[in-house]
Amino acid sequence: MKVRKFTAALFALLLAFACLLAVGCADENGNEDENKPGGGDEVHYTITLSEAEHTITEDLTFTLTATVSPMGTVHWATDNNAVASVINGKVQAKTAGTANITATCGDASATCKVTVTPASGEVTVLQSDVSEYALEAGGAAVPLQFAVYNIAADGTSTRIEDAVIEYSVTDGEDNRFVTLEAGALLPKNRHGETQVRAQYGDIAAYADVAVYDAFISTPAEWCEMLESRSLGEMFLLTEDIDFAGQSYTGMNTSAPADGSSGAFRATVNGGGHTVKNITLSGSGYLSLFGRAYNAKIRNIAFENVTVAATAARAYGLVVSAGGNALVMENISLDLRFAGVPTEGAVLMHTFYGGQLSGIVATVITPNGNTEGDKVKLVRGGTPSASAVYVLGEGALASAGEARAYVHAIAMAWDVNGEKLLDQAYWQYGTATELPELLNR
Repeated sequence: MKVRKFTAALFALLLAFACLLAVGCADENGNEDENKPGGGDEVHYTITLSEAEHTITEDLTFTLTATVSPMGTVHWATDNNAVASVINGKVQAKTAGTANITATCGDASATCKVTVTPASGEVTVLQSDVSEYALEAGGAAVPLQFAVYNIAADGTSTRIEDAVIEYSVTDGEDNRFVTLEAGALLPKNRHGETQVRAQYGDIAAYADVAVYDAFISTPAEWCEMLESRSLGEMFLLTEDIDFAGQSYTGMNTSAPADGSSGAFRATVNGGGHTVKNITLSGSGYLSLFGRAYNAKIRNIAFENVTVAATAARAYGLVVSAGGNALVMENISLDLRFAGVPTEGAVLMHTFYGGQLSGIVATVITPNGNTEGDKVKLVRGGTPSASAVYVLGEGALASAGEARAYVHAIAMAWDVNGEKLLDQAYWQYGTATELPELLNR
């Protein structure tokens, strides 16, 4: 069993896009942003901070920058005002210790851990070397990796090797998912999420814990996972998966339907891994996950996904999205059409909406394709979308409802010139067309 440290670096490309978007900042009274997309409708945001950790000497200040998509009001808070305060992103270091500075916009938040060192002397901190402990239900125990450090005024840290740390786990009903065993986490036979608390003297620190039904590392295990129809099951990718020479089976290719019966209803955490060299073939409704209902698919890259059948109806990620709780976030998709499908969508066909966040899609179609309007960005109902970027390479003339469902196609990646392109490089034929690249 492997424990992996998931970091934002796994999706640096997504963050590079997001960091170039505009930001709306709150005033000190925390007034609402009246210009949010949808005219007051529910909006789902993404937010990133310019730093995830910062060490500073007491009595000094530094400024955090929050990047939000779509534009919205940012609210700032600190969990330890005695150590560090914050106003509109400006952090004031007060006394030695640690504080978490959090920026929130709507349902999204991002945190910077601030360590304040004394003007002279040193400060003691407790932290986990793993941001999330991933365990497999019924699997082996995983050692905890908390440590205590002395941090000098110049930022130099020294680990205290003989530090005695006490641990506890609380998850609503005591120890439903994991128990503690000699400084390690022992998973039970049920999935779920909780936190572990570490205590050293009067210093406390926390780390997230997730217990998955199964770890996925092979094409066969992936296809078996797709057969899951149990609401809320949790799966974690622990390796990249290559379908070269392998059949992609297990997805439901029946016509779209709005019910949950027979739909994929699990949580898939890609852990920053890649699933690649997939061929979708046949004459039915083709997609990576088939019908999905209240599923959660995140932190994963799909590379070289080819729709081989020109007579097929191709829907990229999901043939039929039912349930507003459907979430797809932090995903990159490389989708290629061997020919013009009968109809289709880059991302999904939806009945009840769903949430799209932090998605970069490259859509490659044959040159000379004059029927690109058959492939829309999204078909059906209206999902909530933010930080979704699509590049149509080849002759994808239109993706239908692109601007209706994506609040900000502010820029895209030029795969030929290998550079970011802002709005000045794009033109819109109508309000519902995928933007076309200008000759510049």
